[in-house]
Amino acid sequence: MSNISSLYNPIRYTGLSSGMDIDSIVKNLMQVERLPLQKLTRQKTSLIWQREDYRSMNTALTSFRKAAEGLRFGSSFETKQVVSSNPNAVDVTGSSGASEGFNTIKVLNLATSASLTGKALAADTKTDAVVSTGGDITIKGPKGTSTTISITSGSSSIDSIIKDINAQTTVTGVKANYDTNTKRLFLTTDVTGAKSEITVTDNSNAFKSIFNMDSLTSNGVNAKFEFNDAVGVNALESETNNFTLNGLTINLKSPTTEPVSVTVSKSNEVAFDKIKEFVNQYNTIVDQFYSVTSTKQDRSYQPLLEEEKSQMTDKQIEQWETKARQGSLYNDSTLKGALDDFRVAFREPLEGSTFKFLSDIGIKVMSDPRQNGKLEIDEEKLKKALTTNPDAVKDLFTKPSSTVGDTPENKKQRLSELGFAERLYESINNQINKINKRIGMGSVESIDDSILGKDLKRINDRVADLQRRLTDIENRHYKKFTMMEQALQKLNNQGSWLSSQLSSL
Repeated sequence: MSNISSLYNPIRYTGLSSGMDIDSIVKNLMQVERLPLQKLTRQKTSLIWQREDYRSMNTALTSFRKAAEGLRFGSSFETKQVVSSNPNAVDVTGSSGASEGFNTIKVLNLATSASLTGKALAADTKTDAVVSTGGDITIKGPKGTSTTISITSGSSSIDSIIKDINAQTTVTGVKANYDTNTKRLFLTTDVTGAKSEITVTDNSNAFKSIFNMDSLTSNGVNAKFEFNDAVGVNALESETNNFTLNGLTINLKSPTTEPVSVTVSKSNEVAFDKIKEFVNQYNTIVDQFYSVTSTKQDRSYQPLLEEEKSQMTDKQIEQWETKARQGSLYNDSTLKGALDDFRVAFREPLEGSTFKFLSDIGIKVMSDPRQNGKLEIDEEKLKKALTTNPDAVKDLFTKPSSTVGDTPENKKQRLSELGFAERLYESINNQINKINKRIGMGSVESIDDSILGKDLKRINDRVADLQRRLTDIENRHYKKFTMMEQALQKLNNQGSWLSSQLSSL
C-alpha cells in the first residue's frame, strides 16, 4: 500500500540540503502553467452568467405570455358588474354568464347547521375528573354514519369523552367542544341545511346526565329567500348560504325585511385593465431586451477567481461582478429576433374584422425613436371602443385561425387570421422554446443537450484534463528538485567523510 501511495504523493525534499525554498519556486513555476486553467475557469463563470441572464429574459417572457393569455378568451371581454343595494345582507358577484338586468332578493332566513348545547354544569366542575356514571352512546351526524362511544364510570372524564367524539368527526361530521368559561358542552356539525343533523342515542342517560342535556336531537335548516327576476318572484331554498344562481354567486349574510336590489350590467374594466397590462408587459420586454443586447462587455472586468475573491471584501466582489457580467447578451441574435417577431405580429392587419390594427382602438407605437418601438395607449379611445363596439375589440384580440401547416404561405395566412393576443401568445411560446433549447431546463450548471449545456461540458472536460496535466507537471518539478537535493546531500556526505579522513592524518 505504501508503494501505491507514493506514486500519487511522492516524497519531496524541500530545501534541506540546498537551503532553497522549493515550495515557493515550484509555486512560481506553476503560476504560468495555470494560466490556461484560469482562463477556462473564467469562461465557465461567464457561461453560467449568460445562462442566468437568458433565464431572466425567459422569466420576463413568461410574464408577457401570461398577459397575452389573459386576452385570448372571450370571457375577459364579457365580465359583468354586479351591485347589491345592501352588501351587508346580500353580497353578490357575477360571472360572464350572468344576465344583465335588475333583480331583487329577500332573505327570509339563513341556512344553519344542527347543534346541541348542554346547560351549564357546576362551577367547580373539572374536565379531567372521572365521571360517576357510564354507558354506551351512539352519535349520528350529517355524514350518515353512526359511531358508538363508550363512557366508563370511574374511568372516563369530560376530556376523554370529548376526545373520543372528535376522533370520529371525519366519520360522523359532528364535533364536540366544552367551554370552560360557561361550563357548557356544544355539539356542532360541519355543514348547514336540512340534511344537517345530530342524533345522540343515550339509553343509559349517562351522556344526558353528565352534560346536563335537555335534547339529544337537532336538525339544521335551509336558507329560504325570494328571488325576483325577469320571470317573476321565485320562492327558493338552499342548503348553504353561498350558492350560484343564474350566473350570480350569492352570499346570504342576514335576513332582510325588504328586498335587496341586485343590478347586473356589462363592465369593461377587466378588459381595459388586461389590455393595459398586456401593453405594459410588452414595453417591459422591449426595455429589458434592448438593455441587455445593447450593453457591451467591459473587457477590463473579468470573472473573479477564488484566490482573487479571497483578497476582496464582499462589497468589492459584488461591485466587480456587477460590471463583469454586463454584456453577456450583447448583440444576441435570439433576443433581437424575438423583438423582430413581436413587431411583425403587431404590424400585420387582422382579416375579416371591424378593427384591423391595434391603433384602431388607441394602441400605437411611440413616435420617439429613443423608446425603441414601445407602445402607448390612448385610454379615451380604448374606452370608447370597448363601450361602442366591444365585440369588435374582442375579435381583435381573440379571433382564432383555421389555417394549419408550416409552409411560409400558411404561416402568413394564419398570422393574418389570428387575433393579436393569439398571435403574441404563439410567438412568445416560440421564443421561450428557442431560449430553452439554448440554455436547457435544468440548473445553470447542469450538463444537458442544450447549446450552453454542451459548451459547459466541453469546458468541464478541458478543465479536468488540464488539472491532471498540471498535477503531472508539478510532480515533475518536485521530482527534479528532489533529485537535486539528494545529489547535494550525497555531496555533503562525501565532503563530511573526506574532512574526517583528512583530520585523522
